[in-house]
Amino acid sequence: MKDTSQVILLVKYIITRLNITCKVFLKIVFLAH
Repeated sequence: MKDTSQVILLVKYIITRLNITCKVFLKIVFLAH
């Protein structure tokens, strides 16, 4: 169970990082136009 919870935390962390990266990227693209 401990391994499973660590994997879930890792997945949540990766999703959060991707979310932030996408928002920053969209903001840069939006400001570039």
